[in-house]
Amino acid sequence: MNPRTRNLSLAWTNVTGSVLSILGPSAVMSQENTGALEELIVTARKVEEPLQETPLAVTALSGAQMRAESIVTLDDVKGIPNLSVIGGGVTQGQARLAIRGVSFTNTDPFQAPAIALSVDGVYYDSMTSAILNVFDLESLEVLRGPQGTLFGANSPGGVINVKSRRPSGEFDFNAEATFGNYSRSDVRLGVDIPLVDGKLNARVAVLKRDSSDSPYENLATTPVRFAPPAIPFSLLNDRLSDELAPDRRDVLLGRVVLDFTPTEALSFTLIHESLDDESTTVPFKGTSDDTVPAGALTPPGLPGGDDPFVGVNDLSTFGPLETQVTMLTIDYDLTESLTLTSISAQRNEERLNSWDVDGEFDPFLHSVQFWDQEQFTQELRLHSNFDGRLNFVVGGFYMDATLDKIQESQLSRDALCLAIFGTANPGPPPAGGCPIGGFAPDGMGGFIGPFAAFTHNFSDVRQDTINTALFAQLYFDLNDKTRLTVGGRYTKDEKDFVVDVRFGNGAIGFDPGVSPPTPGAIEVDESNDWSNFSPMVSIDYRWNDDVLLYASYREAFRAGGYPGRANSVASFQEAFDEEFLWPSNWASRVRWPTVASG
Repeated sequence: MNPRTRNLSLAWTNVTGSVLSILGPSAVMSQENTGALEELIVTARKVEEPLQETPLAVTALSGAQMRAESIVTLDDVKGIPNLSVIGGGVTQGQARLAIRGVSFTNTDPFQAPAIALSVDGVYYDSMTSAILNVFDLESLEVLRGPQGTLFGANSPGGVINVKSRRPSGEFDFNAEATFGNYSRSDVRLGVDIPLVDGKLNARVAVLKRDSSDSPYENLATTPVRFAPPAIPFSLLNDRLSDELAPDRRDVLLGRVVLDFTPTEALSFTLIHESLDDESTTVPFKGTSDDTVPAGALTPPGLPGGDDPFVGVNDLSTFGPLETQVTMLTIDYDLTESLTLTSISAQRNEERLNSWDVDGEFDPFLHSVQFWDQEQFTQELRLHSNFDGRLNFVVGGFYMDATLDKIQESQLSRDALCLAIFGTANPGPPPAGGCPIGGFAPDGMGGFIGPFAAFTHNFSDVRQDTINTALFAQLYFDLNDKTRLTVGGRYTKDEKDFVVDVRFGNGAIGFDPGVSPPTPGAIEVDESNDWSNFSPMVSIDYRWNDDVLLYASYREAFRAGGYPGRANSVASFQEAFDEEFLWPSNWASRVRWPTVASG
């Protein structure tokens, strides 16, 4: 049972002048639900079209629906067929997604996901902050099945396609607040500001989530302090000292949207989003019980692993996250029937993950990771709106992404020996009593040479990805009711993979720039590329305004790459190939007629 359950919500919506309406969620629902079916416009095929006329297995939620249901994060989305969303444990905001049984639960960002995420037309190369990107939206679409033609690599299971709420062109203010147990408070604000009549409009939205209390208790009171400079993250020791309290929320997310329309044929949309997440997560649970000698890992008198809400972590388990995303969309009508669209985006992310891996009082096994991600994408496409039978979408895509992980892990020899053998005396038995006392675990499944009271490893793993693609999709009306769609995408994915692993003795804080590599260090520098052609074909038949029948064949692939977690030179060097999926669909879309209540 989720302990965060008792909540009270208030909403202030549609403020004009001095009029203020205070509504609960049920009132918002009843106000917007008039009995008539809302015509939802989707962009599942990179063009705007009514959902009822889209021959895809797609479920769409409007912004009004999400606001009424208090959807803030992606894992708040419930009830969509074939979709599963799970948060990423100690990694704040990380999403593990599954659609139709196609999933990717590995939390290693070096391996591409099987479900693609597109935010305002921008592909996200990593799911590490996907959970917190569902806020103040205009729509959210879940596309089931392979979507390789229009959305490219890493979409064999499907796509989650979201669009931020746009300025309305009129002054409007909305606010919502949710209060719950454990001192929970969620506040969402949004304001539309007309700047130049008919030309320039803005929307500013802010989300603040806090909870200063928690159902979890950490019995450790003295934190471990890491010594810089190996982890290049500001205020590292202050963070580790102050955040021993588990499962606290401290999230600030802001978004600014500017719509500029200098002429009828030209429009610009600039979006900037900033996220600062200082939350902590639930404590790791140790293995202490009656079989472990008293005082080995958990001091006498402290509880073992029976109570799920009590932990003994001398190193906080948390992952502060900072992201900055800037997107620019330009639409230019070349003619009345041809529109050129450019989408440029820069996304930067920094996070610090801290784990008390042993989940115990003594410093048995600790790990700290610093992630630095940068991504630039550019998409250019041309789409038509002819009056004739044939229309099309053609375009190109480019992505340059860098992922760099720096990690330090510390192992206490004495704690390990005490936990397993009841003695801290190193050396093989019977004299020493600790058979692993003369060998240092490398943190990746192997052992290296002699080690002191503390042993640790330092690793720097970096991956550079260049993805280029050309795509096209053609729509041909065979007659007034039947439409044929064919398309394809050629993709080339190139990766450079560099690994530097070093081992040392002493407390964590090993400086790779000063201490030379010790025997057993791992150095890898590999490059590889993968290419793919993903075709599709579909045919749909509009039986009437409420019934659409369609059949389709689609392909997509998940890009190959290198393992970010390995335990030897050979395993780091062993690239894995891409994965393919090519199911066919026979389906229908039925809209049941409704009668508006009078």
